[in-house]
Amino acid sequence: MKWIPLERLLKAVGAYDSEWGKGVASLNNAGAVEQDPASRGAANGVASLDGWGEIPDSEIPDNIIRIGSFCDAVSATQSIPNSTATKIQFASVTVGSFDTVNHRFKPIVGGTYEVTIYSVWAPSSTGDDRLLRLQKNGAGWVRQILEDAPTVGVFIHSFTALVVMNGTTDYLEGYVSQSSGAAMNLNSSYFIARKID
Repeated sequence: MKWIPLERLLKAVGAYDSEWGKGVASLNNAGAVEQDPASRGAANGVASLDGWGEIPDSEIPDNIIRIGSFCDAVSATQSIPNSTATKIQFASVTVGSFDTVNHRFKPIVGGTYEVTIYSVWAPSSTGDDRLLRLQKNGAGWVRQILEDAPTVGVFIHSFTALVVMNGTTDYLEGYVSQSSGAAMNLNSSYFIARKID
């Protein structure tokens, strides 16, 4: 049997420093290297992970291009006036980055994006029309859907569209309208986009 000096072994695995013990990783009961909790999300440390298993946007340097998935959800019930196209007030970011001041998606990387938008309306006894629209650059719409709402239960609208974005000035917004004769509540809406090309 050949014995290997501890110093040489530690150097081989990169866990040795010139001062004895400095830089030596500790192992847990399973034999895995333990991470110092103080180093998570800290300068010169390691990135932490959010609830989705992704590195939080706040820990990614500005020079790194974000091309991953994106999702945003409206955070509260929104009142929609009768017969008035109204911008959906997306305000609570679930994953990724979104302009919550102007309530729009403005990617920083050009390409084709798969965009899904859906809205959940409060029940209405009038069976009125409901409109859901995806609008690009504050002008024409990319896609819209107009349907008669049922007279019982919540009403869910949704569609998916492929949209080419230039990565500099292009942006997308969601709009809704309804014709019940009075203001109605939009219970929630979701906007999901991911770069596919």
